Amino acid sequence: MYIYIYTHIYIHIYIHIYRYILFICSSPLVLQVFLQQNISLLQEREEQLQRSEVNLTAQLRLQEELTEALQQNLTQAGLQTQTCSSLRAAALSQLLAAQSQTRACESRQRYLHKQL
Repeated sequence: MYIYIYTHIYIHIYIHIYRYILFICSSPLVLQVFLQQNISLLQEREEQLQRSEVNLTAQLRLQEELTEALQQNLTQAGLQTQTCSSLRAAALSQLLAAQSQTRACESRQRYLHKQL
């Protein structure tokens, strides 16, 4: 964007200088033709730069949208990882509780066998 602005200003100044030279040196036809061609080339270059700016702006927007989508995916993956870790910890806790309960039942069973 800034490159375009500076180039745009430079081209405008360049065009005005050539037009001023044309005004001052209106008699030599060759100089007029040369300067007019340069003005035309500069105006074409300015149009090219404007088209390039539009294309680059569109590409930038697409890249920003892609970056935002990737950030969202990364956030979702992080949250999913946290969820899986919590579920794993809960499952491990339930396993330990079940093992403890099994030992308690086995101990009770041994006690009851001794009572018989």
